[in-house]
Parts: sequence; C-alpha cells; structure tokens
Amino acid sequence: MHLREEKIDAIYSSDLLRAMNTALPHARLRNTEVISDVGLREVYLGEWENKTVDWVMEKYVRSAYEVDWIGNFGTFTFPSGESVWGSGERFKAAVEQICEN
Repeated sequence: MHLREEKIDAIYSSDLLRAMNTALPHARLRNTEVISDVGLREVYLGEWENKTVDWVMEKYVRSAYEVDWIGNFGTFTFPSGESVWGSGERFKAAVEQICEN
C-alpha cells in the first residue's frame, strides 16, 4: 500500500462496487469511511454498456463504432448514454464540489 504513510483527510470513491473495494482498505487503515459520489463514475455507455465490440458493430453497423466512436472520440455520445467529454465534465464538477467541502 503505497499510500500507507500519506496524510489523508477524506476518502472519496464512485459508488460502484469495484471502486469502493479499492478505497476500502485505505479507509480501514485510517479508521474512516469511504464517501461515495455518483459523479465520480466512469463514462456511462448507455446501450453499449457491458456489450462487446462485436455486438456494437452488429447492432449499430461498423460505422457507428469506427466513425462515430473511434473517429469522434471524446465528443461521441453513446446511445442513451453520455460522451467521454460529458463524463469528464461531470467528474470535474464532483471533484470541485469535494474540494469545496
């Protein structure tokens, strides 16, 4: 645990289980709680969530993956989801709020 000797006042995590499980040992070491925040989640892929690239190319045609996703990385909005840019803005807002607190 590389952070064992670091002074940490609070531990924040997305509310997703794998992120919470990463933060939990550090919280236990410091006898504190992990504060979850939905704003810290990774990009929401909408209809593409938990799907394979093959599934995406079959359902949305190869161009949706190659042209939209690869060609417009960052600004492409996933069907019923969000863009990488949008998730970054959400994440940034969550971190700014944490800093204010």
